[in-house]
Amino acid sequence: MVTAVLFGLAHFYAIADDQRALPFFSVFMVLTAVALIVAGVAVLRTRIWPDGRRFALLAAGVWPLATVPAGAALGDVPHFTAIAVWGLLWTTLGAILLNTGVRHP
Repeated sequence: MVTAVLFGLAHFYAIADDQRALPFFSVFMVLTAVALIVAGVAVLRTRIWPDGRRFALLAAGVWPLATVPAGAALGDVPHFTAIAVWGLLWTTLGAILLNTGVRHP
């Protein structure tokens, strides 16, 4: 919930001032990535999901920490490409959750 609020605030501030929104986007990314890594380790240990699907949460958590800062250092195209791939990982997670019968209220 905290990360969703940070993400919303980042977009709100991005309308007025990009520099003011940057810390919110950064904190959102790190907190979300850490939460995904913790959940990914839990899924790996409990073997809740079959096959290679159990690595999806871990991949979605490690990806932004490993690529987004490096992409930002290289320029806009690598930076936004790394963010776009993270979005594809989120889409993959959504498909996995729909197909495994895991439902959230």
